[in-house]
Amino acid sequence: MVGEQMNFLNGYSRLVRGVDQWALNLAAAMLLAIVCVNALSIFFRYVVEAPLSWSEEAMRYGNIWVTYLGAIAAQVRSDHMRLELPYASHPTMGQVLRLFGAAAAIVLALFLVWLGTRGALAALGQRSPSARIPMSLPYAAVPLAGIGILLAAGYSFLCALRRVEEVR
Repeated sequence: MVGEQMNFLNGYSRLVRGVDQWALNLAAAMLLAIVCVNALSIFFRYVVEAPLSWSEEAMRYGNIWVTYLGAIAAQVRSDHMRLELPYASHPTMGQVLRLFGAAAAIVLALFLVWLGTRGALAALGQRSPSARIPMSLPYAAVPLAGIGILLAAGYSFLCALRRVEEVR
């Protein structure tokens, strides 16, 4: 039974690391695209004197994606803000707080998936005014981030639960 649990956790860990790497690579590509679009926008505005009407909108939607992909990476690395004193002063209390934090992240992620999917589906027929980007694309960042956060928080929850059981 313990060996099966370890195999499951090892596989789950590889999945979470893969999602993390995918999110970081996609965020880096988006950030590079934002910088390139910004440079093009500056060039066209001041050199060609024919500003791009779609650049600002495209960069805004890219920033939305970078933010949500960064939230996945922050959840995987446990880099969200927290107070360290309760974790350091009492190990058992720290494990219980980790368990509670992971459970809260799971609930938040479920809301992101549910509400984000509803928002993306509601925007299926719409296009952005200048860039003509399907509006479901920027909205899709929310449920996708929810799925990534859910996977990472689920792994954190299982690890924290295992540590609480080990302390007993």
